[in-house]
Amino acid sequence: VARPAFLDTRTDAWSRADRIAWGEVPLVVLPPLEPLVGRLARLLEPVELPSQVVHGDFTANVLFADGMAPGVIDFSPYWRPAGFAVGVIVADALTWGDADSSILGLADHVQEFPQLLVRAELRRLLELDQHTRDGRPSFDQLAAHEPTVALIESLVTDAQS
Repeated sequence: VARPAFLDTRTDAWSRADRIAWGEVPLVVLPPLEPLVGRLARLLEPVELPSQVVHGDFTANVLFADGMAPGVIDFSPYWRPAGFAVGVIVADALTWGDADSSILGLADHVQEFPQLLVRAELRRLLELDQHTRDGRPSFDQLAAHEPTVALIESLVTDAQS
């Protein structure tokens, strides 16, 4: 499908964070986020993959029931490379789902996955920034992101070697 025009007019915290993570808007964050965001920003490299409509918040938005196909709910459309959706799922699993580094094996088939994962985790951190700017402070969640950022740093460093 063609890029939906409404994607460019969204102004919610999630959309703003996504644009910043992909370099479409300058990266400026509130001071409590600077250390983690800075560590990820230093890892950014260009991504040369085609974009398409993807579900950008798939992690907790699939319902399962015995004998039925999974049901996708709360579709959050973004115009990004297909593998970015996998990056968001992996970042969320590492941060919130008690996953360990073995989950990275699920993305072995995803082109440029380390960079997609950097942007996925960066977007999640930038969402905290944007929600705080909207009057909903979220800095209590920062500690949960530290191990994910550290793992991503080692993954990208190894990929660059």
